[in-house]
This record gives sequence, structure tokens and C-alpha cells, in this order.
Amino acid sequence: LNPASPLENILNDIPRAIAARLYYPALAVALTVPEICMGLTLDKSVRVKGHHYAAFVDKYAEPVGLGLNGEICYQLRCGVLHRGDASAHSELPLTDLIFSIPGPQGRTHAKDLNIGRFTAGMLDLETFCHAMCTAACGWWADHHSNSKVLENIPSLLSPRDGLGLFVYGPIIGCGKEFDWEDA
Repeated sequence: LNPASPLENILNDIPRAIAARLYYPALAVALTVPEICMGLTLDKSVRVKGHHYAAFVDKYAEPVGLGLNGEICYQLRCGVLHRGDASAHSELPLTDLIFSIPGPQGRTHAKDLNIGRFTAGMLDLETFCHAMCTAACGWWADHHSNSKVLENIPSLLSPRDGLGLFVYGPIIGCGKEFDWEDA
């Protein structure tokens, strides 16, 4: 990716969050990556749906690295982002979900633990997040010259030196760049 790309800024924040031990924000942002990428290919009036999300994951994420297919990853995303509960989606085939975090305990990734009627999925947070970022890079390689992507990417939330008409100085913002001559 282009280092100045707003998408690159988002992807770079994921490992920074992990390094700062901000695991929930890292996971939440990683889970939005397919939605951000697919949204860039659509008109602003079209919402990204589960089938768009699942198609991105199934095409660009390495199954072993991510540990989930597109449909299950979308269900995880819905549970985490809407309820703060990784196993909250009614169709997720797990009763529990465990993300291992960096530390001396080692890494366990893409394993299911079954005890009676309970099934816990076990994923390594760093591996999962890295796989999602790698998927976005593969997606970008295929879409970096797409006219709709080029139209939409400047409006992604990103670090900026102000936002024209509204504020000056360092911010994180999104919106159209303002030109005083257009006023």
C-alpha cells in the first residue's frame, strides 16, 4: 500500500494497538477491515452487507492465518461490534471464543475445544489481526486502480492537518477536502 493511504493508516494502527496492549480496539478494527475495503468499492448509498464481508474474507484471507471462513468471521464481527460479546451472534457455531494475547503462555490458533455441549473457538489475536491486514493488502493490490475506490478512499477517517472550513491543526477526520475558492 501507499504509505500515505488512509487505508494504510488504519492497518498500521492494529499492530500499534496490540503493542500498547489495547487488545479489544485491535480486534474491533481488524474485524472492520473487510467492511472498509468492500465499502470503498460501493456507492456511498449502498450499505456493506454480510455477503460482501464474507466474500472479502473468503477471497483474500488465508484460512489458516485467519482461522475462520467468511460467514463465521462476519458472525464474530457482529457479536463483537454490536454486543461486545464474541459469541453473541445467534448463528455462530461456538458457545465461547478465546483469543490468546501476547505473552509467555504461547500461541494457540484456529483450534476448537469441545467439552460436552460446549465448544470454544481458540484464536491467537496477533495471528488473526495480521491475517486480516494481509488480506487487505491483497485486496488493495486488486483494487488500487478501481475508479470507485479512488473516488472513495480520500474520505476515509485518517490523520489530517485540519479539515478545511472547520478546523486547522492535527486531527483525525473524514470528509471532503474544502477549497476556499469553492465557497
